[in-house]
Amino acid sequence: FDARKNTHIEQKWKDVVVNIIDNLEENKVALIGVRVSDETDWSNIMEEFNINEYLEEKMVSLLFFKIGFEYRLEIYDQLDVMFSTIINS
Repeated sequence: FDARKNTHIEQKWKDVVVNIIDNLEENKVALIGVRVSDETDWSNIMEEFNINEYLEEKMVSLLFFKIGFEYRLEIYDQLDVMFSTIINS
């Protein structure tokens, strides 16, 4: 999701996340990246998703991570390593 110029999430973002949760098998994890700027209120963005009840019902975990300008390349490198590890396991 791209939250660089947003102070609030769009309803369709929450709908997408709920759909991801619904499609996850029990005891699985999903990673969701949110692109932010220095001005983005990360705490407020996370609060607005308000998806704990869905996670508890389904027994799944969700990890949101920030993608900022300075973190972009670092995140891509970390994801590359993670996916390589998964593929080679």
